[in-house]
Amino acid sequence: MAIIGRQGLEYLLRQGILAVSDHLPVSAFSINIRLGRLFRSRYDLSDDLSQEEFLDLVEEIKIPEDGIVITPHDFYVWTSKEEIFIPRGLGGEITSRSSFARMGCRVEDADDYLRRFHDDVWTSPLSSLKTSTSLLLRKDDPLAQLFICYPTASYFEEDVLDMVSRGDLLIQRDGQRLSSDAITYLDGIPLTMGKDIWLYRGGVITPGSSSQDNFEKINLDKPLFLPRGAFFISASQESVELPDYSVGYVSEAGIVNLPLEQLQNYVLPFRSHAHAPYIGPKSVFRGKITFENTMKCDGYVYPGMTQSRLVLFPLFDLGSADKSVYNLQEGAELSKYSS
Repeated sequence: MAIIGRQGLEYLLRQGILAVSDHLPVSAFSINIRLGRLFRSRYDLSDDLSQEEFLDLVEEIKIPEDGIVITPHDFYVWTSKEEIFIPRGLGGEITSRSSFARMGCRVEDADDYLRRFHDDVWTSPLSSLKTSTSLLLRKDDPLAQLFICYPTASYFEEDVLDMVSRGDLLIQRDGQRLSSDAITYLDGIPLTMGKDIWLYRGGVITPGSSSQDNFEKINLDKPLFLPRGAFFISASQESVELPDYSVGYVSEAGIVNLPLEQLQNYVLPFRSHAHAPYIGPKSVFRGKITFENTMKCDGYVYPGMTQSRLVLFPLFDLGSADKSVYNLQEGAELSKYSS
């Protein structure tokens, strides 16, 4: 697929081809989406049910004026404040915003609700809402972002390595630029864990307030044992600069088609950056990539372990865009969200 940038999104909105009611300003290649209605659910989102059928099975929660605290034991679904129209030929995806992901918030949409490239979509889309921390959320919090995409082919290995050879894609480790020959492409470019992490220690995180008291900064001078459910923020050892005609997508490093003796290096005990996976091009972001991680089982983390893999998608019609608040970060950073 290919992601549509700010210039393209603003054009589609002006022409009425794409519609997002009462929307917030368009970001570099997404539109922030606010919390509308909240529902408590015992069910996972299912492609077997329409959104309307699913909402008949869940209980709506009235969000108090001062907000509601969600915990790792809760599972909610929610609809956006915005109504969204996506025309046939385009698709959409909703993920957490990076600043909310760094607070432990995980938003995932139901693919079938927004990615109907063959049909028009008009809805306040339904998404799941989980957290790896205790997090205070208020109605209208802009906790997610909407991406609009074309159903075109992604970049292949040879395309990405050619970008590296031309200098369009810059990957550095320990201050040294990696050549295409030095990169082992395993369904993406492997990224490794840096030495410092922020480990969540408890307490309620309030968006717009500092969360530093909720986390402990730890230098990984040796393997660190973490129990199942632990939430921590890490960063890649590698610094990245993506060309302005692409966006990055970082996912768990579950690599397939590897020799058995190598498999343990790529099967992780935690979910890595499943919360806010898109990385902006160099006009928006340069630096080390932050990951939000939740332990899937008891296990160890250590510097240099494979953290994730980076794949690239085409980016169309970026135009001008503001720098990310996380631009030029040199390691793991806590949320900089300000309400």
